[in-house]
Amino acid sequence: QNPIYNAENYYLKKWGAAYNGPANQVDVANAIAIDENGYIYVTGSTKTNSNGTDYLTIKYNSAGSQQWASTYNGSGNSDDDATSIAVNTDGSIYVTGSSTSSGTGKDYATLKYDSGGNLIWASRYNGSANGIDSATTIAVNGSDVFVTGYIVQTSTGKDFATISYAASNGYKQWIQTYG
Repeated sequence: QNPIYNAENYYLKKWGAAYNGPANQVDVANAIAIDENGYIYVTGSTKTNSNGTDYLTIKYNSAGSQQWASTYNGSGNSDDDATSIAVNTDGSIYVTGSSTSSGTGKDYATLKYDSGGNLIWASRYNGSANGIDSATTIAVNGSDVFVTGYIVQTSTGKDFATISYAASNGYKQWIQTYG
């Protein structure tokens, strides 16, 4: 591996990492984030043998060695797909996407992990039509987590929906829709 020289006078090593889930099925990466210590976080989905896809989040060190891998299976035991990831300055990792629930179809599902890959909280949001609700992007500013995407409403159809959660406990602080 040949090092690459960048503008900050650091040598960066090229590396690649592959992940093959326990089911030996399809694994898909959708988003990546890097924390201030150089750890790399990748999120997406892993296909299971029994319940569709689950969220998959992996932490790598700066040399490309896997530190941990965590999965999330929604209550519907069906397809769950993570689409976005953000890392807070305290080392917490936030992931969002869509997750199948029992009786409400696909919902926003936003998760918080600690730096060791342990799930701290999971918050879900369902549009009024019980349709396909999908969070597509996440951002964090220290004390707040912001998630946006689209939800299906009974009266207005598909609308933009942005939710603010408390970073500490996943409590929904507000939601704004635009349709």
